[in-house]
Amino acid sequence: MTKLTLEQQELLFANDCKLINLRYEYHGYTGTEKWAIVTELAEEELWVKYPDVIRRYTPFILLSMAQGEVITEYQNYEARERMRRLLFGHAFDINDGEFEVHHPELAVDTDSKSVIRKGVWVRVPPPAPDLNSS
Repeated sequence: MTKLTLEQQELLFANDCKLINLRYEYHGYTGTEKWAIVTELAEEELWVKYPDVIRRYTPFILLSMAQGEVITEYQNYEARERMRRLLFGHAFDINDGEFEVHHPELAVDTDSKSVIRKGVWVRVPPPAPDLNSS
């Protein structure tokens, strides 16, 4: 069997495997492995078929195709939600929890009966019970 060149190994490796940069994918990642390789091949098979390519990504974590599909599905979902926020979201969203802090004059307490009188929040007492309705 003839030894494949690095370029040939890279092409075949790209067909059989998917690389994930763990430090890029998971912010705050502190593990010693920088790469995850998603493939159906065993680690020994990788070393036999692509020794020059694998050497560049050592140490690595070996993931199955099912695990890789879950990661890809998550990435697609996050990208879809990010685009949805960009296209349909509002730059100054009033539902972000910060709006009430910066604009208390526009916040309304719906749980209690309060009103603003002369710039001060005043609690309105509940109405007196109707004694004639018995």
